[in-house]
Amino acid sequence: MADWNNFTAFAAPAQLDKNAILTVANPPDLGQDQARFTNWVNNLRGHVQNDANHCGIPAAFANDVHTLLEQFFPNGRLPVYVRYNAPAVPGGLYTANPVNVQFGAAHQQIPINDGPTALAYIFSVATPTVANPIYSNYALPLLVLFSRCLHLAYASAGALGNVNTTNVPFMSCTMYGLNAHPAIILGMLGSAYVTDAAVPGGTQAEKNGVRRMMNTWRRESVVDGVIQPVLPPLAPVRTSETCKAYSRMVKGTGIAAQGATLTIPGGHEAFNSNNPLVPVDVAQGIFNSLQLASSVAWGNQIPAQVVTGLNRNQLETHKVLGPQMILLLRPIIQCRWQAGYNRTDAATLALMQQYFTAFFNFFYTPHMFPNPNPNPNQAEVAMWPPGVPPVVNANLAALWANYGARALDWLDYLYTWVTTDDDNLAVAGPGTQIYGRCAETHPAVGILPQYFPARAIPPANPPTPVHGFSIEPRVLTGVKSGLLNANFSQATLNTIHEATNGNPRGILYRLPCDNCKTLLPAFDIPMGPIFYYTDLYAADPADAPNVV
Repeated sequence: MADWNNFTAFAAPAQLDKNAILTVANPPDLGQDQARFTNWVNNLRGHVQNDANHCGIPAAFANDVHTLLEQFFPNGRLPVYVRYNAPAVPGGLYTANPVNVQFGAAHQQIPINDGPTALAYIFSVATPTVANPIYSNYALPLLVLFSRCLHLAYASAGALGNVNTTNVPFMSCTMYGLNAHPAIILGMLGSAYVTDAAVPGGTQAEKNGVRRMMNTWRRESVVDGVIQPVLPPLAPVRTSETCKAYSRMVKGTGIAAQGATLTIPGGHEAFNSNNPLVPVDVAQGIFNSLQLASSVAWGNQIPAQVVTGLNRNQLETHKVLGPQMILLLRPIIQCRWQAGYNRTDAATLALMQQYFTAFFNFFYTPHMFPNPNPNPNQAEVAMWPPGVPPVVNANLAALWANYGARALDWLDYLYTWVTTDDDNLAVAGPGTQIYGRCAETHPAVGILPQYFPARAIPPANPPTPVHGFSIEPRVLTGVKSGLLNANFSQATLNTIHEATNGNPRGILYRLPCDNCKTLLPAFDIPMGPIFYYTDLYAADPADAPNVV
């Protein structure tokens, strides 16, 4: 296991090592740690332009580093979360106010609009302090120091001596290309961003406006600004949330945020999302008749066995049936989001009828399980008496005939609310992850050949291997930071990861989310344990299967 106790980044007088930012006090003292981080930032700002060695920053990037420190970490003031121009009129749109800096061997421009990414850039352009850098002797310890700096920049003192990490980015990332040795020949660090604190004292609508601005800006200016990847129109994470939102509309359990009202597009009429698609008496009548038929059939087969049905209101939270329901909704959502969708087109309407019939069958037909107390580990009973399937088919035909148009109307409403990031959505709204929001965004762009011409991509054979590593900065606080100061090593980091594994508040090592598993291959970065995940899995092989 790699020992990093003597690891350093940057150079004097702004050299960074474990003692500069990791916890030394017992009990931990956030204020003391943040003061040491601020001192390092001030040293770097004061010397990066004029010192002979530019604090370990290549001379070509020294002015850009100074500019980012001035704009995002101003001396004597709180760090800046996001740069934006406020709307000219109430209710108007926020606009990004990015800083353009040069990056990579080709010194091409890359835009930065948030403080965490500005700090990631500064760490990325620093000259490596080890010969033949690889993940275990450079990329990973540098990522830990960067993540700890993110924590110190944006954490605050909470109640009862606790540390408030709400404004600390959720994830940090390092992504790098390797030569044949292997050694790192190109790379960039990245971070997620946090927007709520970017509008001090702002309303939730104003905070949502800044978040919407950042979401759009990162996708359009960072991702689409350098490459036009072929991506599904709705990001995978948001697709799942949109499926969930639509299932709740159909069920009638409400998708509006607390105290908010959703308006039917094209008018001012409120949408009552507490009313189900199919009236309760109709849906329950179908359920009761089919549950009775199944119970009779099962009882005739095994008289001592009793079965009971799970209904539509119990599907979402069931660990087996819930995901199955989302899978049935996916083609409906994906069809609606296709460019040029036209519900009056005969072929499209026939396809939608097919998709909805499968969903209605799953949603309104009872799922039968042995009594008592159906549990997710029991197999569903699939026993129906003769004549029941035609009755089921008749129900499905009637449901489509009577409620199909309404189902498509509601789908259109949801499409408008989701695509406009309606603040009133409680599910699939502006807080849902989309392409470009993750820590991998800037690194995936920054290691493209236009920044690093040495990177070979297909059809070149072999392409430059690209690996990546992500961790959660919010974990590196308090006692855990003290453990790292006592022994700054991969073994300690693994111990922290294993201690957090299964903790609902967070886990240290992270795989890319479903959005990035779609986005990164579009940038010629294949996923998998022998590709992008190689070093992440190698870091802690005993626990690698539990990396999320």
